[in-house]
Amino acid sequence: MDPIWEGFVARLGELGVTPNRARVAVVSGENGAVAPEDVALGIEKERPDVVVSISEPLADAVVARFHGRVPLVLLAISERFTLRYTETLANRPGSGVTGVVDHCRALEQLRALRRLVPAVRRVGVLYDPIFPPAELPTEAARSLGLDLDVRAARTAEQVREQLRLFEERRIQALWVNAIYASDHSVFEGFPEIAEHARARRLPLVTDTWVNLRRGALVARTSSAPEAGRVGAERVASLLAGADPGTLPVHALGCGPILVNGETARRIGVEIPEALRGEASVLGDAKVE
Repeated sequence: MDPIWEGFVARLGELGVTPNRARVAVVSGENGAVAPEDVALGIEKERPDVVVSISEPLADAVVARFHGRVPLVLLAISERFTLRYTETLANRPGSGVTGVVDHCRALEQLRALRRLVPAVRRVGVLYDPIFPPAELPTEAARSLGLDLDVRAARTAEQVREQLRLFEERRIQALWVNAIYASDHSVFEGFPEIAEHARARRLPLVTDTWVNLRRGALVARTSSAPEAGRVGAERVASLLAGADPGTLPVHALGCGPILVNGETARRIGVEIPEALRGEASVLGDAKVE
């Protein structure tokens, strides 16, 4: 079981809630071969009391299908996406949505990269062109001694082309962040990006433990188990009759630096002893 769902199920149990599908429908987006609309239709047939999602496309499909008839809990989804429905973290009556957002700022991922691989200077960034590149912390990155080479990519072929350009420009690391890359574009090609990075011994930094497991070297995000626990508390409140619009969206700060030990060994990165003492290393210890 992954850390989010482990925390989610454990906390539900502590609250005396059994997470059977008749009451709580959980959608994770792990089966990318099924269209989000079809997933939402299947959920509707189950007639759940609450839907929980960690996928933005699936969350959109659920909202479109249920029209607020069933509360939706967003779990560890970006703040930008969540505010489309709640407007503010305080939420609003009638939103039909509540949940937990990752409030660990993007710059913290670059700080983690610098601590793990101090020699890195040139970082290639892939972003979805529907998100303004001006939001990227370019100047703040320079204060860390990092130069960001920012490239737009929306299709799989565009991702491959930008990876080829990064190679020509001798980029020393890659960065993929959910704030700048939606589930519909760059993230669909993440396994290919990760394999490209590993084959060329390039550190790949991201903002989700999911993509860390898929081959990134390092991630900095909010605590996955804590996101699950808080999400479970929201679900319990909804099952008790609370209006989702009256439940504030919980913003989680940064958890520990996460390192994929297998990827580190494969690309020849040695984890500094000082960092090993405070980081969670996938393969050596449970991800926090």
